[in-house]
Amino acid sequence: SENEMTKEELTNFFLDCVKVGKLTGKINNTKKVNYAWLNNRDPHVHMHIIPRYKTDPIPNSSPFKEANNKKRIAKDNELNKIQIDIMKMLK
Repeated sequence: SENEMTKEELTNFFLDCVKVGKLTGKINNTKKVNYAWLNNRDPHVHMHIIPRYKTDPIPNSSPFKEANNKKRIAKDNELNKIQIDIMKMLK
């Protein structure tokens, strides 16, 4: 958990998340990116990096507000391409 991480590890983790968020924005032409650091169930550190688009139906609200809405913003093959593009840009 984040309680076991050093200041340097936490800083590097957050900076890496911001880097991925910026790359996600470049790849997807997003309006902005939201970051959510949740540690409710799992004892490990992870960050949700959520691209927000110009066509976002709730641009000024939490992206989790309509979490039960099953509408997908991207197909699996599109998500895979985004993941590959980000991995290439991080190298």
